[in-house]
Amino acid sequence: MGIGKRLLLHRLNTIIKALFPNHHTKNPYQIEQIETIKNLDLEDKILLKELVHSITLLNGFSRINNENQITSTRTDLVNALQLTLPKELQLTQKNLEIHSKLSAIFKEQPFDYVSAGSRLKTSKTTLKRQFRPLIAHGLIKQLPSKESSRALFQIIKITEKTELNTSQEIFETMQGEWKDFIGFVEF
Repeated sequence: MGIGKRLLLHRLNTIIKALFPNHHTKNPYQIEQIETIKNLDLEDKILLKELVHSITLLNGFSRINNENQITSTRTDLVNALQLTLPKELQLTQKNLEIHSKLSAIFKEQPFDYVSAGSRLKTSKTTLKRQFRPLIAHGLIKQLPSKESSRALFQIIKITEKTELNTSQEIFETMQGEWKDFIGFVEF
């Protein structure tokens, strides 16, 4: 991540911490995001954790629980990952369309590159490239391979009612939050 982008994200976190100094959040996805962020350096890992906290605070006052904590949703995590991960791991409309098609075709059934490629009429190489962001964002998981040497995958089902049901809804919500953004204005 570039130093300018990192600096802006640190400033954003500082502003949000100043606005909500005594609020606590709970991230139930922290364990599952370990695999996603293992290649980030320590500073980016800390920044990602702070961004999930900040985005949860901005989005979540309807999600306060009994312990006066706000619980993160998958959308909060996706937004933080979009801001911190390298460009090749960021979600695009094409990635989410593939996720929607795979969800409709395979539902809870495991699949590999060959079966997915034949159903989607897409090459294995293209699918590998499209799967990287989906795996990083927790929308597809790679299963421990039991059949020969083929990699098996499974679509992740989002079951909580506060969560979004389709990848298209995730993308629309994510984009909607930035729809009215016109840039930084000098005062």
